[in-house]
Amino acid sequence: MRLRLSLTLLLLIVSGLTLTLASANTASKTQTYSETKEIFKKATPTVSPTLRLNQKLPVNKLSTCGFNSAKMNEKTDLGKCTIMVIGDSMASNLGWGLSHVVQKSSKITLILKGKPSSGMANIWFYDWTKELPEMLETNKPNLVIVYIGANDHQNSKIEGKVESFGSSRWLLSYNNQMQDIEKLANNAGAFVIWVELPVMRLSGYEQGIKAINEIQESVVTNMEGGSYLHIRNIFADSYGKYRDFANINGKMQKIRGDDGIHYSSLGQKVLAANVIAQIEEIFHTEISKSGAYLITE
Repeated sequence: MRLRLSLTLLLLIVSGLTLTLASANTASKTQTYSETKEIFKKATPTVSPTLRLNQKLPVNKLSTCGFNSAKMNEKTDLGKCTIMVIGDSMASNLGWGLSHVVQKSSKITLILKGKPSSGMANIWFYDWTKELPEMLETNKPNLVIVYIGANDHQNSKIEGKVESFGSSRWLLSYNNQMQDIEKLANNAGAFVIWVELPVMRLSGYEQGIKAINEIQESVVTNMEGGSYLHIRNIFADSYGKYRDFANINGKMQKIRGDDGIHYSSLGQKVLAANVIAQIEEIFHTEISKSGAYLITE
């Protein structure tokens, strides 16, 4: 097999699992989502993202950016660095947030490459594994942030055949695409950050997004040059449910878009601030920021 499957995906294939779906285009339920979640929980080891800093990528320019040169007992300025954001419209939201939060005077260059309606289940529309090499060659990023999956709660056409969301062939294709994106970026000299999708308003869609998050995290856990960032709880209420408003710096403000999927303008900044904070923790570095966008309960 061209690319290795994660342990989680192998378990899903062996069990013949089809994830719970909520739309007419998805497969019939054979297991409840809670049962699926238990499989992921048992199969996915807990790995500290900082451990992945020890990976030796086949490049020699990473240290100039500071991602793999920072000492673990002290924070250092990130230095001159190029960060590229790819994915669907959620990546566009994150990119816009980063463009406001990252201080203009910083040495960071942001490359925003979000493609609305794209994904890894609809490559007939846009295939990231084919488009990414040119982006990497042109922009030469030190870090690639991937924010994708909002359009992946659907069946996928693979080699001329429609495969149900969550089926073994669907999972294999999804895994392979994630591995390809990771390897392309690593071979081009970039670390990779994958960002979790937030809680969604519609319950059926929310169940699909939960599954997408579980799948992505299970694959990233077994990657050698990437990390997975959790942001879901930041945008959920105290019960883990969807919320439109949150207390931002002492004032209740709207953080989600009217569609119950995307982020509001302020929500984009909150998202970006939290992503930056986690990047700083993972790579033990500092990024100059303008303004504070913190949710206070």
